[in-house]
Amino acid sequence: MISWSDWPARRRPLVSLLAAGVIALVVAAIATLDPWLAVIGTALLLGVCSEALLPTRFTVSDEGVRINSLFRKGHRPWDRIAAWRPARHGFLLRGALRVGRLRHRDLWLRCPEHIDTVEARLRSHLGAPSQEPT
Repeated sequence: MISWSDWPARRRPLVSLLAAGVIALVVAAIATLDPWLAVIGTALLLGVCSEALLPTRFTVSDEGVRINSLFRKGHRPWDRIAAWRPARHGFLLRGALRVGRLRHRDLWLRCPEHIDTVEARLRSHLGAPSQEPT
């Protein structure tokens, strides 16, 4: 089992600061109209931007991949991952198909400091990466 935390805001602080500033401006503008709408807007904007602004804990084990952040928690067993490929700062895990041809949600596994270890785990559980373009 390997477990780590990734916080994209730490790698790109200026971009994160700009995003937080935009969120604050939008919420301030909405707050002049309706304070409750501002609260709802804040939650929605943070939820949408959470993967880029807030830390996420990843765990890769024999059971699958576990994700834990403020707005997203989940476990993806290996049999629900159809394919994987290298992506920027990590790997993209493609969701397996299910009934009705609807695709499970894809997962971006960010692991800039653990690329080799995570790749070895993915190869051992899922085989070779897919050849589709990134």
